[in-house]
Amino acid sequence: MLYPQFRSSDLLFHVHRAEWTWAGNLLFTADLPDVNLPAPYPPGLYITIAPLALFPADLSLVMEVSGAALDALCGLLLYFLARHISGRNDVALFALLLAEAAPVTFLLFLWGNYTNMFSRAALLGALVLLIVQPCRRPVGLPLPLAGLFLLTLLGHFADSLLLVAFVLAATTLGMFTSRERRPAWWTLGALALAGAAAFALYYSASPVWEALLGGLQRIGQGEGRLEAFLNPLPQFLSFVQPLPALLALPGLVLLRRVRGWTAAVLGGALLAALLFGLGQAFYGFSTRYSLFILPVLALGTGAMLAGLRGKGWAGRLTTWLLLLLILWNGLSRWGWTIAFGLR
Repeated sequence: MLYPQFRSSDLLFHVHRAEWTWAGNLLFTADLPDVNLPAPYPPGLYITIAPLALFPADLSLVMEVSGAALDALCGLLLYFLARHISGRNDVALFALLLAEAAPVTFLLFLWGNYTNMFSRAALLGALVLLIVQPCRRPVGLPLPLAGLFLLTLLGHFADSLLLVAFVLAATTLGMFTSRERRPAWWTLGALALAGAAAFALYYSASPVWEALLGGLQRIGQGEGRLEAFLNPLPQFLSFVQPLPALLALPGLVLLRRVRGWTAAVLGGALLAALLFGLGQAFYGFSTRYSLFILPVLALGTGAMLAGLRGKGWAGRLTTWLLLLLILWNGLSRWGWTIAFGLR
């Protein structure tokens, strides 16, 4: 990111937006680049990093360092999540390596989607909290979860839609068993609380509300829909790599702790990603769902590699060959991008 030849497309856009926000201008709307429909651009990232403006550093550098810190935080959260679910350090390490080597992880920096980095960290934190400490008792009020939901809602509008789809899918799956209904209801309550706060703080503002209504009106009039079906699978596989996508589901099945509420949460994440994959097919609206589902894919593939590693010398050889192939495919693309400044 800090290599002189590296180019980040939207870096200056976010620097200017941060300056505008710090001057007291919190409301900004523009057409989404994917679908050419009006939408708000929430200021959560810029407000969070505002204290960094006190340091005598170039704002572009501040934004880049903030992005690196958010990416590192996501790596730590994924390692903790994988370690909690699997109970094994090797699964957690494999998952971390797979996620960091996925092209979409560093393409995010190439595109300069710093608000996506912010909402990604908040959403991954919510995913971890949902699994590690589900709300099963009245004393376990979902305030921390609501706080993470609120950061996502104020971080990026498209990721807010992804959050709502994920929570609705996960809680619907959780309702199928009586044991999981309590955390499902608490999770819905946390989303409602965060939604009310986000509406009061930001989405109720006239320019934001008008942009949302305008987007819905144009969708109702048939605008935004692609003229022909767009197959999102090739792009998705290029972002997360084919092998992790293929090995993830069998790997998740191997994890004994993926049961009950944990299964509902991970299943909800998969369903939300599938839903937005269909949205991209018909509307071209990607919402970075490949980045959202990447931790789940990395977790499953990490479990698969760890399982193979315990199958004698042949299993260990297969594990390291697969891991080297995945790392080479991902990191070589990153190196090529850095070296030649390709967008």
